[in-house]
Amino acid sequence: MLVIFGLSKIVFFGLMTAAWSLGEVAFAGVAMSAVDLAMGVIFLLGAKRFAA
Repeated sequence: MLVIFGLSKIVFFGLMTAAWSLGEVAFAGVAMSAVDLAMGVIFLLGAKRFAA
């Protein structure tokens, strides 16, 4: 479950970054989605910890 949440958060950050590069979203939206990137990394690290 943590892996799914982690990957979805990281993909969301990537989509926001792509949308920003196309001019669809303001940079503030990308900056706020960086929180999702951090949460995704934390979820993946947690999944790795529980798997071991």
